[in-house]
Amino acid sequence: MRDPGEPGCVHAPADVLAERRALAERVCRETRLAGLNAFLLEGMDAAYQVGAEVEVDPGDDAAGGVLVSWKPDEALLDAAMERLQKGRLDAPEFLHYVAVCTRMQEAIVAIIRSAGIDADAEQNDLDPLILLLKPRQP
Repeated sequence: MRDPGEPGCVHAPADVLAERRALAERVCRETRLAGLNAFLLEGMDAAYQVGAEVEVDPGDDAAGGVLVSWKPDEALLDAAMERLQKGRLDAPEFLHYVAVCTRMQEAIVAIIRSAGIDADAEQNDLDPLILLLKPRQP
């Protein structure tokens, strides 16, 4: 997510932010009801947690919305990031990390759609392991 204090970062209007916050809270609730851990990321200093990380992006642009990513156990994350830093994108540990995150994203999208959440899920151009959810416009 962009730093809201970053120069040039224009915040969405209060009603749009409230709508995004409500969507984020509902995504967390429905994901938990399905038996998966989910948490709303509140600030950049949050301790590492496992599960669906849900964040409200306050930007008033196409990148603004609700971001959802899967956070696996730190052991899997560390192994994958170690391979990534070495440029070993074909390493089994890295491929497993990507597969886990991708499949969990697919599951979360299926869960929230089954729960009646009417949102478009788009792949994030900057990070394909982060989903961008936006309330559908009538």
